[in-house]
Amino acid sequence: MRRASKGEKPVVKGKERQMIVSITRLGAVVTLAMSIAFGTPAQAQDWKVVGQFGWFAVGKTYEIEKGHFYWVGEFSGTFFNDKGKGSLFDKAAVKCPAHNDVDTNTKKNSYAGYCIITDTDGDQAYLRWQGGGDMK
Repeated sequence: MRRASKGEKPVVKGKERQMIVSITRLGAVVTLAMSIAFGTPAQAQDWKVVGQFGWFAVGKTYEIEKGHFYWVGEFSGTFFNDKGKGSLFDKAAVKCPAHNDVDTNTKKNSYAGYCIITDTDGDQAYLRWQGGGDMK
């Protein structure tokens, strides 16, 4: 590229021009990708669902020692979105394999699991949950 003198536009030819065009296109792609990546959290609220989960649990409890119990099983039921018919995950089937560790000797418990949520169209979402602490 020839250096332009004052008041003169630079002249760019051949491979230098192709490189500038490529860098410009790359910049446009990066800008688009960044706007999509950073714009996504603003849309996260669209996926937030609030509702009721009617469930029952089936599993097996093991006595590890006197006062210490370990349960492993599954919570199953249906999720009802508060927004009603046609809303995200309304009437979705929910299955949650889980465990619960309760020790009355130490007054501690912990629990965790995963949930597979399947809507009426067959689309699925997955979540992980856990908790625990001191028992009163």
